[in-house]
Amino acid sequence: IYTQGAQGATIYTKDDYRIHHEGYQVQAIDTTGAGDAFIGAIIYCILESRHSECKDLFKEKGKDILAFSNRVAALTTTKHGAIESLPTKEDIKDYN
Repeated sequence: IYTQGAQGATIYTKDDYRIHHEGYQVQAIDTTGAGDAFIGAIIYCILESRHSECKDLFKEKGKDILAFSNRVAALTTTKHGAIESLPTKEDIKDYN
């Protein structure tokens, strides 16, 4: 997974599959923890899926996973701090 900050992120697999999500534009206050929040969201999606192969999961739901993870990271930048800025599930659902 190649993260590109405000420009989103791209998943690349060994078999040349590629999917990109453009990310979200927010009024960033502090970028501390955004990358960790993004990776944490990716891991959350993988674990929640209970899928045996990440490459297959990414092919099936890669755009949704990137959208969710980019949303988590973007929302994290709208507050100060690393832990304090992590959004709740409700924050994530309510964000368009």
